[in-house]
This record gives sequence, structure tokens and C-alpha cells, in this order.
Amino acid sequence: MKTGHGILKKQEKAINHYLDKSPDTFTSNDFHQLRLEIKKLNAFLDLVDFCSKDFNRNKIFKPFNEIFRKAGKIRELQLEKITIKKHQIDGLLKDYFMGLKWQESREKTKFFILIKLLFPDQLHKKINKIIPYLSEINDEKIKKYLEKKNRSIQKLMSKSILNRKEMHHLRKQLKTFNYNRKIVSSENDVTKTPLKSGLTSLLGKWHDCEVLLQHLKKEIAKEKLNYRETQELHNLKTAVVSKRKLLFDKINTILLTQDF
Repeated sequence: MKTGHGILKKQEKAINHYLDKSPDTFTSNDFHQLRLEIKKLNAFLDLVDFCSKDFNRNKIFKPFNEIFRKAGKIRELQLEKITIKKHQIDGLLKDYFMGLKWQESREKTKFFILIKLLFPDQLHKKINKIIPYLSEINDEKIKKYLEKKNRSIQKLMSKSILNRKEMHHLRKQLKTFNYNRKIVSSENDVTKTPLKSGLTSLLGKWHDCEVLLQHLKKEIAKEKLNYRETQELHNLKTAVVSKRKLLFDKINTILLTQDF
């Protein structure tokens, strides 16, 4: 396979590309892309963890996970704003929409404070602590790792209907499997999980609906909005529930027609 050291350095560089940006140049898409790059690092650490019994994955990934979670809160608020605008009700939810913007600003302040504390020294130290374990990765272990992940995914996909918890698990397993398969696919002949077109995309959209619904329910329960805005939030929640149900059914339909 490609050298583990090269893979690790490439991922570190990809993450640093975003962390090195100044707050005034950090775009909404940057938060999304940063999270994707951290997910790829986490997936690679899953492979390292499989190959080395002494590897402390959680401890090493902790600062990256803190950044991932902070960026996630910002991304969730941004997606909610996009959804409200898409439904053309930002004018009807004026106070609520302004509240989202305030929350986003607050979370961005926390995010960039965290970056100053961790980047680059603390994160680079964690990356360096991974290097000694890379020598334990070999083609035989990689093959066993991918086969184990593949079996786990196939087991989930073989069910006639998946529940919410199983869909969350499938989504995470697919991401981890696909990230690592791309890393080693050119030099390792492994069984590929057969997927119908669009499954991973549908799972991602379904997850976005899940996150949005949790936030809407939380805000409605606070009972701080006026009657009109509360009703608009209820209407939005109903629309998102319908979309989630549609995505849920589409995903399970794909799984029902999947060939194994």
C-alpha cells in the first residue's frame, strides 16, 4: 500500500489547509470540508487501531474531535438557516432567524478560540504520536480489516428494513469503509460492497433531517417565541418530518432491491 506516513502527512496537510485560514476568510463550505477531512483522518485511525493493539485511538483523536464537534455545531446552524430560506419563511421567523445568526456568531468565536489553543503545535504532536504504529500496518491486516468492515455493512444491508439506529450505524460504517478503501484500493484486491447509486447521499440527507428536527424540537420546547413564530416552526418541523420519512423509505427501498 501507500506508505502510512505519506497518507498521514497528506491528511494532516488537508486539515491544516483550513485551520490555517483567518476567521474573516473562513467560508460556510470550509466548515463542511474541514469536517470531511477530519472524518478521513478518523477513518484512517480506525485502520491503525485495528492493526495495533496498543494504539490509543480516542486519546490521539481527542483534539481533532473537539474541532470536529465545534465545526459541526456551526454547520448545523448554517443548514437550518438554509432550510428556513428555502421554505421562504425567514421573514415570518424574523426573531428566530436572528437568534440563529447570533448562535452561529457565538459558536464561531468558540471555534476560533479553540483553534488558537490547538493549532498547530498540539495537533502536530498528536500526528507524530501516530507514526510509530504505522509499521504495524501490512497488506494482510488491511485485507482482514476491510473484509471485517464489509461483512458488518453487508449484514446491515441484508435486513429488509432498517430502523433509525441501524441507519446511523450504516452511514458511519460506509463512510469509514469507503475512505479507507480509497486509500488502499489501488494496491489491495478487496471485495467491494455493492451499492446502488445515491445510497450514501440519501443517508447523509436523512441524517441532516434528523439533526435539524432535534434542534427544532428543542427550540419549540423552550416556549420563548411568539405564537406566530411557534406555529411556523411547527409547520417547518412537519415539512422536515415528511422529508425524513420520504428519505427513510427511499433508503429502505434501495436496500430491499440490493443484490448481494
